[in-house]
Amino acid sequence: MVDIPDAPPSSKKTRLTAKQRQLAAAALAVLIVAALVAALGGFNRRVDREIVVAPGVDIDVHAAAIRINSATVEHHVSDILGESWTIKIMGEILNVSDRQIKSTDLRDIVQFRYTNGEGADMAAPTVSMNVCQSLTSCGYSVRRVLPPTATFFPVRWQFLVYDGFTAHEADGKPASQGVVVGIWPMEYRNNTILGLSSEDEWAQEEGKDNYWTVRPPVEFIDR
Repeated sequence: MVDIPDAPPSSKKTRLTAKQRQLAAAALAVLIVAALVAALGGFNRRVDREIVVAPGVDIDVHAAAIRINSATVEHHVSDILGESWTIKIMGEILNVSDRQIKSTDLRDIVQFRYTNGEGADMAAPTVSMNVCQSLTSCGYSVRRVLPPTATFFPVRWQFLVYDGFTAHEADGKPASQGVVVGIWPMEYRNNTILGLSSEDEWAQEEGKDNYWTVRPPVEFIDR
């Protein structure tokens, strides 16, 4: 039998460019973050980090103070879309920083959950935020920016759901558990993976695991 020698190792070495190594590291970081988020399960599961706050109480998130006051749930019936529920949360924000805060800056800072028609705890879909004229009237304001100021601005968050809504009422009192608001401390920093961008933006404060939750009283409106 004739032994066939193994093929000699290639003399060409595969070398990753600096950009390829950077992209590979970024992809790995994304996978790690996704795994952590899946493991922690979102703010509704991290009860060990939760600080429960009553409606109307000021929450200091460092760059701003936030109050969550109340919520409404409007039930609609349409021949085309069927049943839907519009959930609106009223609050106030005081910008104590030296920079403006846009509504999009608060997507990771203020988050919402609701109890659907089957009693399941659900994350809110796309949420819009308006700066309002008053605590009781938001009209059709298109303002989306909170300037630095010494006074609170009334704000309204709103989202639409199609899977029903369940409120937990007790003794005839307004519902207080059908909507849950989670709030995190914020800071102005580089919020990109591995600092690939040189631009800073508003984001959740690094190294802070604690967050606040508010369960506002809910008023039901049947259209």
